[in-house]
Amino acid sequence: IYVVKGSSPSSSDYTQPATSGSECYDSDGGKNYNVKGTCSDANTKNMQDMCLDVNKLLEWYCYNDRCFYEERTCYCKEGRCV
Repeated sequence: IYVVKGSSPSSSDYTQPATSGSECYDSDGGKNYNVKGTCSDANTKNMQDMCLDVNKLLEWYCYNDRCFYEERTCYCKEGRCV
């Protein structure tokens, strides 16, 4: 599992869903804070976006064929910002 805190890859690196044949897949297509998704790669399986608390989202996304996550401050409900 790869953790990104503070700086993160540029937006162009994660806005597109993983392509067929790549080693990473994010069901919500990247950093999509308003949709609950699941990220899987060669080492990480079914990591779901989730609320750490009512004001913090843990968002999984693909970068360089690996799953990463970031924490986002928002009103969080059922694994997404609302």
